Amino acid sequence: MQIRRDYLRARKVIERLLVLSPDSPEETRNLGLLYGATGQFSAGDRAIGASTCIAYQMLPMHTKSREYVVALTRSMARWN
Repeated sequence: MQIRRDYLRARKVIERLLVLSPDSPEETRNLGLLYGATGQFSAGDRAIGASTCIAYQMLPMHTKSREYVVALTRSMARWN
């Protein structure tokens, strides 16, 4: 029971941190993990998914571009 209480307290801390920095993929992921540890699997899944979206949006634009994917596909074709 003590471990569960620790998870609940940690979750409250992370929720407060996210008020200050709502676009933190690390803290959003941590919140998702803590939701899962406390049995709230749907909320955990949503938080982890949101952290992935936040992290993706933080990538440089060239990483997300179609040209990057095309270049990567071409280089993979050379390996085959």
